[in-house]
Order: sequence, then structure tokens, then C-alpha cells
Amino acid sequence: RAAYVKGRLQPTRAFGDFYLKHRRFAIDPQTGRPTLGGRLKFPYLTVDPEISIFPRQSSDSSLVIASDGLWDALDDVEVASLIEDVRAKGKEGRKRERGTKQKQPTMQSAARRLIDEALK
Repeated sequence: RAAYVKGRLQPTRAFGDFYLKHRRFAIDPQTGRPTLGGRLKFPYLTVDPEISIFPRQSSDSSLVIASDGLWDALDDVEVASLIEDVRAKGKEGRKRERGTKQKQPTMQSAARRLIDEALK
């Protein structure tokens, strides 16, 4: 699912990589010819952040803050499903294991499962 900028760079925000931000840096100093071509226009990427604001709802059950490493591997439905699965197992475990000190699934275990899924 990952996308590369001009077949070279995966992040959509980057420090450095000026040849993808400004035309004047995309010139081969030896030949004086452009190092990048194609139909797209500069800038190919920017360091300006993309910010989205979503009001929280009383029905929201969790908030996931993650980098593109997770979102390249899993979509929002998969993430929500995994978190709900961990929650459900935690509730079942608490009902079954009342009075014991056995560790129950937590949001930390959900985070660990998200990482494991993203790395598959």
C-alpha cells in the first residue's frame, strides 16, 4: 500500500530531500539537466504538516495516534476491529477469572497486536 515519491522516497513529509521540494535543487550539477521528469509539478513533497480535526463523540471508544508505518499496513476498519477484539477478550477474561490475579488484555496489548499486524 505504500507509495513512493518519484519512485525514490516513501515518506510524504521529509526533512532534507530538497530535490523533491524545489525545482532549483533537481538539477544534475554535472550536466545541468533536470534529475526528475514526468508530468507532476513541484513540490513533490512538503514539510508542512497535514492536520485534520475530528470532534470526539461520546460513542468513541478509543483514539489511535500512529505513524504511516501502521496506516500503510492497516486501514482504520482493521485497526478498530483489532482493538474491539482485544477489548472483548478482556471483558470475557474478567468475567471468567474474577478473583484471580491473572493479567487481562489491556490497551497496551492492543498496541502490541497493532504493531505485530503491521510488521507481518
